[in-house]
Amino acid sequence: MNGEPQQILLLLQQDSHQHANEVLSLVELARFR
Repeated sequence: MNGEPQQILLLLQQDSHQHANEVLSLVELARFR
């Protein structure tokens, strides 16, 4: 895993529907912190 933002964005876009909820939850947790 190179950890490149572009690759991560592409992966998120590909599985946006499945990861949408998980990503949103992670973002919310990060914002709350």
